[in-house]
Amino acid sequence: MAAYTGYATVCHQLLEARAPPDITMPMGWTPLHLAAHHGFGEVIDVLLAGGASVDASTDDKWTPLFMAAKANQEDAADRLVRAGAQLSTATAAAAKTTLG
Repeated sequence: MAAYTGYATVCHQLLEARAPPDITMPMGWTPLHLAAHHGFGEVIDVLLAGGASVDASTDDKWTPLFMAAKANQEDAADRLVRAGAQLSTATAAAAKTTLG
């Protein structure tokens, strides 16, 4: 919920308490997917610093970068690319790369 609502401080506290950064929710979404989709840049930074996988994929093989791009979250996408997100990762659902 902290990643979904953009609460970077709460995300940081959870990670300090050893919450797994790549915990999955229904359909394989991780907190990083949620933060990317909603454009919460500070949450993205906190999650990545806490060990979240920049290229984690959902059940449909969507990465956080793909979600940011689909939601027109340019800042989120930029942060993910700077963190090493793969541009060529394809999604099974859309059969496209992140770049289109």
